[in-house]
Amino acid sequence: GAPVSYVEGWAYARDASSDKYVASAYVYGSNFTLNVPAGDLRVGLWLAAGSDYAFQDEVATTAIKAPAAQLSIDQIPTTQLTTAQIDAQRRALYEQAVTIGAPDSNGLAATIKPLTLTLTRNDAALSGTLRGRDGKALTGLSGTIYASPEAENASSQYASIDPQDGSYSLKLAAGTWYLSYSLDSDASIYSPYSPQPISVTVAAGANPDLDISPTYLDGEIRGVLRDDQDNILPNEFIWVSSDNYSDYQITDENGAFTFYVPLGSYLLGTSLSCDLDTDCYIDPEPQPVEASRRRGAAALADIGVTNLTAERSGSSAKIDGTVDSTLGIATVTGQRLNPNGSTSGEVGVNGNGEFNDLLVAMPNNRTTVRILLKAYSGGTNKGDQRVTVTIKNASRPILASDISIQAPPIELKPVLGMPDSLTATFAAAKNWNVTLSDGASISIPANVVPLSDDETMARIVIEPTIFLPGDSLFDEANSYGYSISLYEAKSGKQITAPLRKPAQLTLRYNPATLQENEATLANVRPANYTLNHWSATGSYTLDSAARAFTVETNTLGTWALMQLVNGVTTIYLPIVGRQ
Repeated sequence: GAPVSYVEGWAYARDASSDKYVASAYVYGSNFTLNVPAGDLRVGLWLAAGSDYAFQDEVATTAIKAPAAQLSIDQIPTTQLTTAQIDAQRRALYEQAVTIGAPDSNGLAATIKPLTLTLTRNDAALSGTLRGRDGKALTGLSGTIYASPEAENASSQYASIDPQDGSYSLKLAAGTWYLSYSLDSDASIYSPYSPQPISVTVAAGANPDLDISPTYLDGEIRGVLRDDQDNILPNEFIWVSSDNYSDYQITDENGAFTFYVPLGSYLLGTSLSCDLDTDCYIDPEPQPVEASRRRGAAALADIGVTNLTAERSGSSAKIDGTVDSTLGIATVTGQRLNPNGSTSGEVGVNGNGEFNDLLVAMPNNRTTVRILLKAYSGGTNKGDQRVTVTIKNASRPILASDISIQAPPIELKPVLGMPDSLTATFAAAKNWNVTLSDGASISIPANVVPLSDDETMARIVIEPTIFLPGDSLFDEANSYGYSISLYEAKSGKQITAPLRKPAQLTLRYNPATLQENEATLANVRPANYTLNHWSATGSYTLDSAARAFTVETNTLGTWALMQLVNGVTTIYLPIVGRQ
């Protein structure tokens, strides 16, 4: 119950019925003062990253109104909450509720007795070491380990990686944490950042060990970005992604790119820039690629394949070869990678590391394929190696080589058929509606636009746009949406408050565009971009005869028709507008 001597953070007050903040102030030592308006408020604290303290559940005092019962997050449909509202619900456990009265007859502000927020010191720890794929400690690497709490009762923590022995140590509050790392150099064979966080639960007073193995970048994907006229495209954004790893970069002056990634299968795609004064390119469908063995990589998993020969045997390739005899390999399997194929049966390996008659299914029109060879001993995977195999009618020695993939040119198409933008002024006291040249329309009822007292007219600006921000590297515009803004006609001030009653927005779709994007009406939704992500509305009307979706909304801003894509991750992609 004693005051803490020093805590770094910021106190805040927010409206008790919303996520709107009304005041904030830096904490000096252990004290803070907030100047707030009258009304029901919730008061809490943002702890600085690396703080030695965490929150306890708050207990109401006599001067502070007890917090109202809160619904569990799991009891509230997520479609009814914004991200900020969800965060506010989670923070409510660690806030104090207080009611500030109106000023007295002399205009003096109401006061309450000091409010107390309860903190507890971090009472757990977590230590570990960065280790390579061989289990040895990684030395000579500097960087930072980050820990983010699952609950809202603690602040993020961080610790430096010791380059002498690869170790780290963190002080934490009890609970579940998500760990990630960041290395200071991107020239290493290891990824400079964590592709996925690591979850760990730490008990009070415990100090467990957790070793971290940075992602090993033993593969590479190379290519050149070109348009449909075979022109190179320099200085354009291009990305790769799989279930476990993603990266992006800008093509060089020759349109070339090189990604260093873990070996495996990926999707390769673009996010192209656009100048509306010229023809624009739209992003093509992401295409699958297979990473090849990185040149010069310390390939710890290589099994030393040499003396590789192959000949056709019916619909299969019959492969002979030699693996590293010092690894104690007993059997070898093969899987065709390009085009994808199933894994073959096993063949034995003799004491000299030789294997014979490994059958891998072959398409009739291919003579060269990539094969993944895997080696086993006693059921344990001893390693693997990707090799290029050329099939001949007669057996002929082929050296296994690591060949970088030259990604095929990505076909790009210009955006056509975008409607003109529209600017109009209307009397806010009357109903107003407009239809754009592509059939999209908006209808605003009378007396719903929140104007200042001396304003009677509103100005609306509707701009078809392909600059649709994405939730991830894959959620990029391949068509256009609509940016809708309202302004007070006289002052020119933008109106950001929601409408008092819903407006009606109708978005048209083209069946040919749906087919081109492999979308069905069942997975298309009108969606609004708010709080840095797309929110697909759950309430809308579909008129398939008119080829239109209609939604009622109090919020304008950016709208588009989106399709739900099942792939590397679940995302929404804009699908209207390409004619």
